[in-house]
Amino acid sequence: MPDIGDLQPLSDAIDALCEILEGDREDVIEGLAEIIRKRAEFEKFRQDLRHDC
Repeated sequence: MPDIGDLQPLSDAIDALCEILEGDREDVIEGLAEIIRKRAEFEKFRQDLRHDC
């Protein structure tokens, strides 16, 4: 588990995004999680294509 101090920059970045997007913290975090899920799906698909060639 990361040290709480290690997470402070992430927390600050999320706070900044909330201000920029004028959004709720939970909604912003859920949106970021969805972006990460989609990126992971894309990377898996890309790796699968490389192995098929």
